[in-house]
Amino acid sequence: MTNYANKRNFFRTALLIIGYCVAQLAFAANTSPVGRWQTIDDGDNKPRSIVKINESNGVLSGNIEKIYYRTGEGPSDLCSKCTGERHNKPFIGMNILWGLTRYPDGQWKGGKIIDPESGNTYRCKLQVSPDGKTMTVRGYLGVSLLGRDQTWLRVS
Repeated sequence: MTNYANKRNFFRTALLIIGYCVAQLAFAANTSPVGRWQTIDDGDNKPRSIVKINESNGVLSGNIEKIYYRTGEGPSDLCSKCTGERHNKPFIGMNILWGLTRYPDGQWKGGKIIDPESGNTYRCKLQVSPDGKTMTVRGYLGVSLLGRDQTWLRVS
């Protein structure tokens, strides 16, 4: 009788461990920033662009994939306010997010983000919500207290 109870407890424990591991993998997959994200305009709270985020060797980068144009704007618009390699380059395809790595607290930090409308570059950190549907992106100067958050929405 004892042998049967030990086997049953072993299998029950093994199933719990396997279930926990599967749940952790599913949670990790949903909270990855890799994918397509819709940015929201700070002024009118309307969709502004789609940014595609990729990960390579544990480092994130993000490129503008689509822009929701306003009156007077068009797909041939160039980043006239950007400096360096981005100056007078098209917004579509522009790398606006780079160098972020994952920290143990679940945030991605240590990178930069550029605001193509102003041409300003900021330090950046981001964190995906537990449900994986939104992401808080913080751009800041110097210390994180001197910055602002944007909420991006996952589109795929």
